[in-house]
Amino acid sequence: MADIFDKTKRSEIMQSVHGKYNKSTEIALLNIFKNLKITGWRRQWDMVGHPDFVFLKHRIAIFVDGCFWHGCRKCNRIPKSRISFWQSKIRNNKKRDKKYNLLLRKSGWIVFRIWEHELKPSCLIRTSDRIISFLISNGLISKSPAHVMCAGERGARQDIKQVQKKKAPPPKKI
Repeated sequence: MADIFDKTKRSEIMQSVHGKYNKSTEIALLNIFKNLKITGWRRQWDMVGHPDFVFLKHRIAIFVDGCFWHGCRKCNRIPKSRISFWQSKIRNNKKRDKKYNLLLRKSGWIVFRIWEHELKPSCLIRTSDRIISFLISNGLISKSPAHVMCAGERGARQDIKQVQKKKAPPPKKI
């Protein structure tokens, strides 16, 4: 089927489309927060850079960066067609990320970025440990037993393993 718009108009329309709530990655991080009983965050707070999660009281902005759109070196996925267009697009996204990091830091915010691939089930324990260490080092959570959030705590690790396996609990025997 032929496009009803010319190339210029189609480009204009596509540029006006902005994604919001990258469901799979944000929900994966949301599940980590819930499983580790981390509270105090807000999602999609309207501020410079549009972080995915913020901890307002502690001025922490968390971004979940898609590996393709933000140019993850580990995943390194560039389409085989229109290579120069995609390289330019991703390069500009990286520049914008750096600009927002700088703006937020200059205004007293702490910026934390997580790659999309770090939220895959095989990486959840390592990513959870990284998040916990970051939050502890920035005073958001403590190492106290009340939080059950230390990287070595069995309860938190078990919760993450449950998410990794995505298995329903076994049926109760009657």
